[in-house]
Amino acid sequence: MKKSLIRNSVFVLLTVFLINVIIPGSAFGLNIKYGYFPDVADTHWAKQVITKMNLRNVVSGYEENGMRYFKPDKPVTQLEAIIMALRTMGLQDKETEVDKSRYLPFSVPDWAKAASLVGVDAGLIVGSDFVWDKEATRAWVAQLLVRMIGKEDEIDSISEEILPFTDSYAIPFAYINYVKVANKYGLIKGNVDNTFQPNQPVTRAQMVAFLSRGEAYLDVKAANVVIGKITEITGTNVSVLSDDGIEYTLICNISTNLYGDNGEIWVTDLNINDRVYLIVDGNIVKYLDLNPPQPKTTSIKGTILQVYPEENTMVVKTEQNKIETIALLATTKLVKESDNTIISINQLAKDQELNISLDSNGRPVKITLISGVVSSDGEGVVYDIDKDLKLVTIKKANGLAAYLYNDDTQVSILNNRFASIDDIKVGDSIKVETTDNVLNKIILVAPEVDLSSSGVVKQVSVDSRIITYQTPDNELKAHYVENNAPIDFSGQVGSFSEIMVGDTIEVKIENGKITSLTVTNRKLHERLKGVVVSTDYTNRILTIRDNSGQLNAYEIASTAEIVVNNDDAYLHEVKKDMQVELELSEEKITYLSAKNTILGTVVRVSDTTNVIELTLETGETKSYSVLSNVDVDIEDMGSPDLDDIAKGDIVEIKVENSKVTDIKVQKTITYKVIEIYNSSSRIRVMDDDNDTRYLYFYSEVDLSIPGKTNAKVSDLQVNDIIKATYLGYTLKKVELAPLVIGSVSSVSSVDNTISITTFDGRTFNYKFNNDSRVVKNNQTYYHLGVVSVGDRVAVEENLAGGKIYNIMNKVSGKVGAMYKDKTRIYLQITQTHWQQYEMLTTSYLHQGAVELTPSDFKLNDNVDIYLANNKVYEVVKK
Repeated sequence: MKKSLIRNSVFVLLTVFLINVIIPGSAFGLNIKYGYFPDVADTHWAKQVITKMNLRNVVSGYEENGMRYFKPDKPVTQLEAIIMALRTMGLQDKETEVDKSRYLPFSVPDWAKAASLVGVDAGLIVGSDFVWDKEATRAWVAQLLVRMIGKEDEIDSISEEILPFTDSYAIPFAYINYVKVANKYGLIKGNVDNTFQPNQPVTRAQMVAFLSRGEAYLDVKAANVVIGKITEITGTNVSVLSDDGIEYTLICNISTNLYGDNGEIWVTDLNINDRVYLIVDGNIVKYLDLNPPQPKTTSIKGTILQVYPEENTMVVKTEQNKIETIALLATTKLVKESDNTIISINQLAKDQELNISLDSNGRPVKITLISGVVSSDGEGVVYDIDKDLKLVTIKKANGLAAYLYNDDTQVSILNNRFASIDDIKVGDSIKVETTDNVLNKIILVAPEVDLSSSGVVKQVSVDSRIITYQTPDNELKAHYVENNAPIDFSGQVGSFSEIMVGDTIEVKIENGKITSLTVTNRKLHERLKGVVVSTDYTNRILTIRDNSGQLNAYEIASTAEIVVNNDDAYLHEVKKDMQVELELSEEKITYLSAKNTILGTVVRVSDTTNVIELTLETGETKSYSVLSNVDVDIEDMGSPDLDDIAKGDIVEIKVENSKVTDIKVQKTITYKVIEIYNSSSRIRVMDDDNDTRYLYFYSEVDLSIPGKTNAKVSDLQVNDIIKATYLGYTLKKVELAPLVIGSVSSVSSVDNTISITTFDGRTFNYKFNNDSRVVKNNQTYYHLGVVSVGDRVAVEENLAGGKIYNIMNKVSGKVGAMYKDKTRIYLQITQTHWQQYEMLTTSYLHQGAVELTPSDFKLNDNVDIYLANNKVYEVVKK
C-alpha cells in the first residue's frame, strides 16, 4: 500500500515536472496560471500585459459570484488611470505618507484624496485638467503617459512634428504635442485603420498596455520585480543576477507565465545570459518575460569644458573633439571611479575627465568621474566663488584653476585690516598662495576686472542657451548666455537663435555668464532706407538719399523683387520722392520696397496757411502744402482735422500734384487684455474708459513680447497690459508693456522721483507724474509719501497714462504645493489654514542669490511670498 502511494506520488511529480518543463499549461486548457481571469481568453490581444500588470499589483479584478473578472473592455476613469500610473511608478506607498489635510484645487472622494495628492506631487496632475470620475480619453492618457516617463519638457520642441494618424485634426489642441511625444517614444499606437480616435475612452486592457510600454523608461523599484541576466538553469530552478547586483535563485512551476518574443515559451527555451523581467512571490516566479524592452545605452568619454550646476548641465569635449551639452536628469547617477562614491554636479570642474553612459534617447544614465583638476599657485581673475564647497575658481592665462579655502585662509586687501573671503568678488584680480591645493593666502591685486573674450563659434545650443567658441589661442570655451543679454550683429540688433557656427564673436562675461555678445563678421541684413532722387529705367540705376543724407546710386539686379505700396510692381512704378527700403547683395539691389507716402515728424502745422512741415527719416526738413479738404486719420478720434495734429506727432502723408491729400497720424493707446482667441488670432481689450474692442493680428501687425523672437497671440495672457500703435486707423504694432519688478533703491516725494532695482541688477528711474498711482494694502495714493526704500514693488503701465506702483505685501508659511508651470502656490499659514495664491509665470523664485525652479520647492519648505493685486511676484525659500 505504501509502495503504491509512493509510486503514484512519484508519477504525479514527474508528470507535473514534464508538463512544466516541456509544455505550457495553457496547452491543456488548464486555468491554473497566476493572474488568470476567465474573461480574458488566451487569444486576447492584451492577455500578456493584463497578466503582467495584474501580477505587478498595478491593476486587479472584480469579484463576482466567487470568480474574479478583469473586464478588459470597461472604460477607465481619470482617477483610475492616475492610480494605475502611480502603481506603475512604484509610488503607491506614498499614499500613506502624504498629508491628507492639504488643499486640492479639485474635488475627489475622501478615499481618493491621498492618491490624488501623490499624483499632484509626482507631476501627473497639473492645474485643473482633472475630473476624477470622468472617462479618460486616449488624448488625455497620452498626456498622463508623457508626464509619467518625465518627457513633458519635450512638448514644445516637438510641435513641428507630423503625426501619422488620419484623424490627427481631431486631437484637442491642449493635447496635440503630448500625443506627438507619446508617439515618439512608442507609448501609443494607432488603430488598424490608422486612426487615433483621441476622444474615445480608454479601456482597462488598453490602459495596461500603455503603462507596460512606459515601463521601459522608468527605473522600476517594485519589490516583486527582478530584472537581470540568467546565470544558471537547473531543471525548473533559474538563477538570476539582477541589475542591482543581487543573486536570486528562483523556481518556475506549472502556474508560471513564461513569455518570449512570439508568445508563450517553455523553461527549456531559456538560456544562460538571457535578459529577463520577472515578477516573483518569494522565490516563486509568477511571470517571466524574455528579452524585455529596455532603453539602449551608449557611452562617450570626454573632458569638461564648463559646468552649470544651476542648470544641472555641463559642456563636454569628447575624444572625437565633438562638443556635447549634457543635461543631467533626476535619475542620473554621478560617481567617482576611484571608490564608486556618489558625488554632485557641484563637485565637478573644468578639465576633469568623464565617462558618460547614455540611453537610446541620448539621456545620461550614469556619469563616472575619472580624473580631477590640477591647480597651482598663480595670479588670475576670480571666475567663481562657491561658498558651500569653499571653492574659488580663477581664470589664468592657461585656463581655469580651482582652489579650496578654509577658516585659516588669509585675505589681504590694502587698507582693510579685517578682510575676509566675503570681500573677494567675481571679476577681482588676485594672487594666490597654496599648499596641497588649499589656499593659504589671497592677495587682491585689482577689484572687479572685466572679463571679456572673443573667438569663432563652434557650437550653439539654442534650447539651453549655451555657446561654445574657440579663442585665438585655440582654447575651447563654453558659456551660458543670459536671457537679457544684448545680441549685436555689427550694429544690428539680433537674437541668440540667429548666431551661426563660424561666426566671429566678442563677448562680455560676468559671474561666468555672457552678458553681451557681438557678432563682428556679418550683419543680419544689408538694408538701407531713403528717398528716391532719380530712377534710370534704361540702365536700371536707382539714386537715393539715405537716412544719413548721403546720395548713393545702386544697380538694380534683373531678378530683384520690386514692391510698391505692398503690391508686386515694375521698376517704372518707382517715382521720385518715394520712400524706399532696399536690400543689397554684392552692391546690387535684390529687393526694393517703395511707397508713395512720406513718413516724418511734425515740426510745424498751420490750419490757416494749410502747410505742414516735417523732419523726414533722412534728417532733412521739408514743408508741404495741404489740401483744404485733406483726409486726416487719427485712431479713437471722431472727424479729426488739421487742427488735431500737434508738433512732435509722427505722420504719414500722401502727396499728389504737390499737395498733401491724406495724413495718417501715429497714435499709441494702452489697453488691458480681457480675452484671447488663439484660433482667430484676435484679442479683446479694454481701455481706460472701460470701453472694449477687438484687435486682429493680421500678417502686417508686429507683435513684440520681451524674450520672444517670434511672438504669437497665444503668448499673451489675460490681464496683460499692452501698447497698441496705430498709423491712422490701421493697427501696426502691439507691444507687451514691460512689467518691472524689484525693490525701491531710492525715493523722493519732493522731487517726485523713484528708482527701482530689479532682481537681475538693472536700475530703472521714474518721474512720478499726475497720472501715476501708488497701490499699497489695497489703498490708492497719488503721491510717493507712502513708499519706503526696500519696499518690493511691481511697476506697470496705467491705462490712463503714467505708472502704477504696486507695493507688495509679505506672507510667510510652509509650501503645500507649487505648480510646475508657476501659475499657483498653496501655503500652510497655520496648522489648519491653507491658502491658495495665483502666481505670475515670471515670478522670481530664489534662495539668497540662487535662482530656483518650482521643483526646488518641497512639501513643508518655509518660504516668504511677496504679492500685489492677489498675484505672487516673488517666492523666497528660507
